[in-house]
Amino acid sequence: MGLGGTGTSQRGRESVTPPKSYPSAEVKHGPGRLLFRSIFGAIGRSPEPLARLISTLLNPLVSLPTRRPRSTNLQLMFPGLTPSERAALDKRHQQYIALMRVHIARAAHFSGEEALRTAQVNGQEHLQDALKQKRGVLLVGGHVGTWWHCPGMLAVFGHPVSIVVNSDLFPPMLEHMHRLSDRYGFRIAYTKHDAYQQAKEAFARNEIFSVTMDFSIRPERSIRLPFFGASLPVDPGIAMLALRQRAVVLWVDCHHDAQGRSIVTLSPEPPLGRGTPLASSEQLSRHWVGRLQRDLEAHPEQWWPMGFLFLDRPVQPESTSC
Repeated sequence: MGLGGTGTSQRGRESVTPPKSYPSAEVKHGPGRLLFRSIFGAIGRSPEPLARLISTLLNPLVSLPTRRPRSTNLQLMFPGLTPSERAALDKRHQQYIALMRVHIARAAHFSGEEALRTAQVNGQEHLQDALKQKRGVLLVGGHVGTWWHCPGMLAVFGHPVSIVVNSDLFPPMLEHMHRLSDRYGFRIAYTKHDAYQQAKEAFARNEIFSVTMDFSIRPERSIRLPFFGASLPVDPGIAMLALRQRAVVLWVDCHHDAQGRSIVTLSPEPPLGRGTPLASSEQLSRHWVGRLQRDLEAHPEQWWPMGFLFLDRPVQPESTSC
């Protein structure tokens, strides 16, 4: 997601003041909000086996709007697969979406102890080393697995965390994110509003700022980078943030294991900036896309944007620098 805009943030554990458009009166009091809350409420309050069943039964309906981008993206990303192999991969993707829906819905009803049984965080020693440098920590990853578990679990462990949320997200889901914020104590920063400023403030306090880099909401300023057999639009603003603010950067990989548990792994990034191979926003963005692809090679079905953006055919990326 991109960063930018202006706004006023709040200190402490509270989330920032939401945009004036959140949530719209039509959605807040309309059938869409009621339906969303009913479904997510039923999943969230149910025992896990029943929650998974409900979520899986919903898939044929809720997957219809994403059918076309899923089909297009799978053909671009994996041109060597047969139609039956792509269909099998798409089926696994839908199973992944159903499980991720369960994780996010049930998180609103979890205690901290229950959350610890749902997700495992590896590489916390790298986070501790990063915080000792007193420059703040930028967590960068993709919409892979239940990616929310990384900032959410770190908040459970007592770390001050801010996460970036798309201000154009479906308003009832924004509401849900605020319930999670209240429950776990992380801040919310909005794209197109004050995310960049909040990142600077978080780093100044030696806190954690978490962002995803694989879903650009600003196509006009995105660069196109090789991604499997396609090209992925990437907003260079996140790389610019890393290069300009000099926070310690950790890469985040998330995936679901065979038992459905969420596995989060934090890894240190190589040196970046002047005098290194990662000196420009394009070089750093290209590096991150490469890391994302390597993470996904083991479980390509667990990439959420598969159904929510249209990838491009391979192109020669334009040169972009800070």
